[in-house]
Amino acid sequence: MSTETWIAIGAAAVALLSMSASFWQAQSAREHAKSARHQAAMQKRALEDAAQPYVWMDIRPDDRDASFFHMILKNEGPTMAENVRVVIDPPLPASWRPTGVVGPTEQAFAALPPGRRTIWNLGLASEIVEADTV
Repeated sequence: MSTETWIAIGAAAVALLSMSASFWQAQSAREHAKSARHQAAMQKRALEDAAQPYVWMDIRPDDRDASFFHMILKNEGPTMAENVRVVIDPPLPASWRPTGVVGPTEQAFAALPPGRRTIWNLGLASEIVEADTV
């Protein structure tokens, strides 16, 4: 074989190695781009979630006088909660209504601003607990 043939074979081998490296680099770039798109989507979702209202409801003793039970609805999110609907199903037990009228079994609010809370008095805790244990 002539020198030119060996040079051509060497050049072809170098070209194949270079093409193989380019292929793996392209694969790696595709994986990085896919990962970056996923990360951007997760960051976008986190930003959207952080801007949502956070509405919760709980039954707990009064902050100042623990002898009273309250049902509390509160928005702790940074934005206005719109079209809030409270549904209690099944309704609270009759024993929780010593005065006859308590919070809603169903009530709607057009809006609940950030930090706003609505409180319904359920009655004396001792009466509620006693009625539930009898």
